[in-house]
Amino acid sequence: MKRTMLLLLALVAGGAWLIAGADRGLRHEHVTSAGRPLDVVHPSVSGRRPGVVVAHGFSGSARLMAPFGDTLAARGYVVVLVDFAGHGANTSPLPDQTAGTERSTDALADDLATAVAHLRSRPDVDPSRIALVGHSMGAGAVTRYAAAHPDVTATVAISLPSAVAASAERPARLLTVVGALEFPGFRSAATTVAAQRDDRAVRVVPGVEHISVLYAPATHRATVDWLDQAFDAPRAEDGTTPPSPRADDGTTLSDRRADDGIPFPGRRLAGAALLGLALLLGLHPLAARLGERRATPRRPAPRLMIAAIATGAAVVGALTARLLPTTILPLAIGGYVAAYAAVTGALLLLYATRRTREHLKHEDRTVEQAGAHHPPRSSGPAAATAGDRRPAQSADRSPGPSDDRQPAQTAGLSLGPSDDHRPAQTGDHSPGPSDDHRPAHHGGPAAAGSGGHLPATKGGPGSEGSSDGASAKTGLRLRYLLVPAYAAIAIAVPVHLGMTHALPVGDRWWLLSIIWAAFALLAYATERVTDGDPVAVLAIAAVFVAVLAVAAMSGLTHGFVVLVLFPLIGLLLWQALWSALLHRFAAPTWAIALAGSLVVTWPLAVTLPLVG
Repeated sequence: MKRTMLLLLALVAGGAWLIAGADRGLRHEHVTSAGRPLDVVHPSVSGRRPGVVVAHGFSGSARLMAPFGDTLAARGYVVVLVDFAGHGANTSPLPDQTAGTERSTDALADDLATAVAHLRSRPDVDPSRIALVGHSMGAGAVTRYAAAHPDVTATVAISLPSAVAASAERPARLLTVVGALEFPGFRSAATTVAAQRDDRAVRVVPGVEHISVLYAPATHRATVDWLDQAFDAPRAEDGTTPPSPRADDGTTLSDRRADDGIPFPGRRLAGAALLGLALLLGLHPLAARLGERRATPRRPAPRLMIAAIATGAAVVGALTARLLPTTILPLAIGGYVAAYAAVTGALLLLYATRRTREHLKHEDRTVEQAGAHHPPRSSGPAAATAGDRRPAQSADRSPGPSDDRQPAQTAGLSLGPSDDHRPAQTGDHSPGPSDDHRPAHHGGPAAAGSGGHLPATKGGPGSEGSSDGASAKTGLRLRYLLVPAYAAIAIAVPVHLGMTHALPVGDRWWLLSIIWAAFALLAYATERVTDGDPVAVLAIAAVFVAVLAVAAMSGLTHGFVVLVLFPLIGLLLWQALWSALLHRFAAPTWAIALAGSLVVTWPLAVTLPLVG
């Protein structure tokens, strides 16, 4: 345990050092202009500098584009990073679900106009020298804005989604950047737009796709080189040569280009990865303190059958979600994804419940047949009554291999770890965290004498001890609430510090609850169906992602879903790892489901755009 804690501390220290040093001493400020949140980054050099507005893409934020703020400010630019409507800290809703209508286009243009106006008002900015940088949705927005405002000196459009944002006339000095692994449509748009004018160019960044292109050093190098050349070159509109931006030593940006490096764009991301790894592994000592290591190994679940059933459930879920009024949820795409998860989870849970009932009926028949061939040796109080067909289930015995594969079918649903680990005990049993790895001590000859009677009921002898035991077990179950609380910290802190805005604002709080409930149902059903078999859990996750991808490509939901499949896969792997770890320490199924589903749903709820 000591070595584990040292490793965790080292990971946390390394991640904090990487994130804290990303700005290299630059000055940051967060402001609100016309109701819109803006992040401003100032260079360390003095004097009036050229300014750059940086715009994020769909489901992004100003924090996601922070590496561009670091890069550009390190090269002498004053940078404003904007949160578009419905994104990041901006609680104003985006007009539609996909940012594809004229109203959304106007909303993005208004946000850019506010950012440009604020940038020009800064005392350390030369208002005549302004450039724009945007990614994906933001690339289209800055391209359209530059086309409508010829006073914009230069523009960089990264992963431009469509060529219609530009024309052969405007804008001037446009660089398009695209990842070599992006979908063909992005590359086609970039090359088409760049070929329309001689003062445009295209850069293809090798080995990156739609998201990783933001962290590629080649992307940042191409951006600063393009802006340096644009600000050092004469203006084509009036034929005059404006003063080149100069550092304190009198050199121009182009002079410094060959001498100065740029900050590593992935530094914040690397720091977030180390923090995330530390918090991911940190669940191990927490789970070890809350529960005991499981003594009885689990038998593998019928994986092929589970994969087939999950496929059917997911297909029905994807089709059903398309028919439901999911757009009433003011979160772009979130309504469909939540409905898809909820319907799929409900169908899997229905299958798990039916399978359990059939198994219990089979057990009943087995017990009856055994009783017919081996009648009881004694009668009286110690013998089972005619109506009790499973007397041995309250006896003190060690669980067999099948004990940790049967969900409890009690009079009231108990959410302890034995819910899907062992056949039902008595009618109102509430198991504690160690119920599924040690024999029960609430009945049997050892507890009730030679007759094997049940413990004393309320008001009878021994009721005080029974009450104390129930209270202790309740306390143990409540301790597992620490697990989902830890999950919220584990996912929110590294994502917010090193990647994108991850703190819920405005309506996102209650939207988070709804999406969490939908994915918690899916996670709980997954645990019930698989009995915690990690391979089967991964199989259901793979089916869920595959069907969602097909739904996006077939038009059942927005095609943007395809672009975020890789982050979603990473989150589902995180969930599966925690499931295996918590099962190892006999955690309750409800705690496993709540914690794992929160890891997946938190990023969805805080990054998908708010819509109105």
